[in-house]
Amino acid sequence: MDLLVVISGKTNKILESNKLLKQNLLINLIDEKDLAKPKMIFQIIKLNDFENLYFGTEDIGFQRFQFLIFLYFLLTFNFKGKLIDENGSYREFNFIKFVFYQIPLFLLELIVSSYYVIFYSIKTSYLLWKNLKRN
Repeated sequence: MDLLVVISGKTNKILESNKLLKQNLLINLIDEKDLAKPKMIFQIIKLNDFENLYFGTEDIGFQRFQFLIFLYFLLTFNFKGKLIDENGSYREFNFIKFVFYQIPLFLLELIVSSYYVIFYSIKTSYLLWKNLKRN
């Protein structure tokens, strides 16, 4: 048996475009915000011993939480996972690509974003102080 977790989109359209049989699936509907609740996602995934795990969405290109979805695949040791959409597109979980490409890229984004937040908060504080000092 397989598990389909539908994040967004129409379940029937996702099933049709990816040629999945409804009889072989346990379908669970969640909201996109629920991806930030690991306890809930782990409960859904560990409900049974699923052969395949699918996360369904309206369009993969617009799915913001791909990193989290692939992180759930990694943390649940479910390496037969796919992110699928209504157009028939899919992205398979690849352990090596995730560990050596996506995680370092995420960490780099985190470091650069932190730098900009710190830099501009200091710069803004300095400019405010400078303007207040003039007046």
